[in-house]
Amino acid sequence: MRAALTIALLFCLLTPGAAADPRAAFYGTWGTAQQCAGEPIKRGGTVPAEPFEIDEGWLRHGKIWCRLRWFPVETDGDGARSGARASCGEDAVRPYSLRMVLQGGTLTLKWDIFQSTGPLERCVAG
Repeated sequence: MRAALTIALLFCLLTPGAAADPRAAFYGTWGTAQQCAGEPIKRGGTVPAEPFEIDEGWLRHGKIWCRLRWFPVETDGDGARSGARASCGEDAVRPYSLRMVLQGGTLTLKWDIFQSTGPLERCVAG
């Protein structure tokens, strides 16, 4: 048992990038300038625009949470593409297919319900 653990640790140390997550480029908080600033959706309103938060196993937009089961990531010189099966909601979970296109520093989310969200910029904490 100890030998197997030692071999596994050596493999991780000797192969840089083996443990790197290719989906990490998609992780973070993304939105329009209005969403990133948390400005009201409507002028004079009280409901703030919410950015998208993406992490290893989930996507959140406002109060909506989606569990993600990722597809492989394809990269090229200018960006990356991936997708996921998204299970969204609480009481009545709905399945969606979601494509993600990261190109030139902007992210576009393409849902299977013929809706596209983007281009979104990475929100900078401030």
